Amino acid sequence: MELYNLKYSVGSKKKKKRVGRGGCRGGTSCRGNNGNKSRSGYKSKVGFEGGQTPLYKKLPIIHSLGKRLIAKCYVSLDRLIRLANDGVVSFDLDVLKSCGVLKKNIRQYKVVLGKEKLSKGITIHANGFSKSVQEVVEKENGGKCIVL
Repeated sequence: MELYNLKYSVGSKKKKKRVGRGGCRGGTSCRGNNGNKSRSGYKSKVGFEGGQTPLYKKLPIIHSLGKRLIAKCYVSLDRLIRLANDGVVSFDLDVLKSCGVLKKNIRQYKVVLGKEKLSKGITIHANGFSKSVQEVVEKENGGKCIVL
């Protein structure tokens, strides 16, 4: 046995299937008989579900109908207490936006309780308050919670 007469044993080397080159698997070349997927250049649309109503059409439509969508937000009482320690006594939407607590597109916000203790009375104008916030602000410290 020499290097020049070495060969693979029978059956160990198999030719790769050449799909779509004609002849080897008939005319269909493993793609099925008819339909878009059997043709070259096929690309389905994003979200296409084979004639079934696609998911994005089943979901509810979200649009503004000429009005802006109302963005809602929660503000922790801790943030307001920190601002009150810096000298702010009354809080409303404009004050919170100018202090950087709320973003510009926020139009409604609710105040929820935090961990810090409130030491003086403050006035808060908001779209909603949690019950615990109302107790802390109004009963314990003599402040006001005004619902818009």
